[in-house]
Amino acid sequence: MGNGRRSNPYTLHNELNVLSAEVSAHIYNGTDACITLSVPKKRGIWPAIMQTLHSYNIEVVNATLTSNNKTDFHCIHCKLEEESGLDRDDLESLFDDICIRELSIKPCRVQ
Repeated sequence: MGNGRRSNPYTLHNELNVLSAEVSAHIYNGTDACITLSVPKKRGIWPAIMQTLHSYNIEVVNATLTSNNKTDFHCIHCKLEEESGLDRDDLESLFDDICIRELSIKPCRVQ
């Protein structure tokens, strides 16, 4: 923009591309949780996710990773311990912290 050329917003390389992340968590029946994250592709995010789940004794039932050239989309089905007391807001805050720590960005919330 400052170099005399106009930015084309429809290309992959323009000033409008900003790192962003989205986090969503849902809990069903008190113990089944579905967590989704859409984050910029970066090494180290998957181990950070698994380490966080492990530290809260959250059992991973199934996890999928879908990826393109810039973004990773994680979908994690897990089981919470009944006595954990974790709710949706707690899970979203845990994953917000991962995004802030690993990616240096605060994620948006998906409803």
